[in-house]
Amino acid sequence: MQPVPFAPRGVPLTESVWFTDRDGGHWLVYVEALPAARGAGFWHRTRMPGRALRFDSAHESRASPSRPAGAPYLPDEQLQELLDHAQPMTGSLYAKPRGASQPAGPRPS
Repeated sequence: MQPVPFAPRGVPLTESVWFTDRDGGHWLVYVEALPAARGAGFWHRTRMPGRALRFDSAHESRASPSRPAGAPYLPDEQLQELLDHAQPMTGSLYAKPRGASQPAGPRPS
């Protein structure tokens, strides 16, 4: 097993799998936690976060719209198909959406 030249960019819930795509690109594949949707009251604090199958390369990150059983420990052919349908990720999944209110601080007098 060769050393991985970069670390996962997300919050891995599984071990990372080293995958080489059909073009020779190297990817870390793992299941990551997604933040729970915000809701009223305390319910959003008690729900389990969502999951996503994530692909990280040295230059980009992608998330698969599906997460088959056994992911990320799948045959290379199946990982390639998932990578082909994965969507590019921009920014952090944990970043606040635009227009989200900031906590109230001291108001100027």
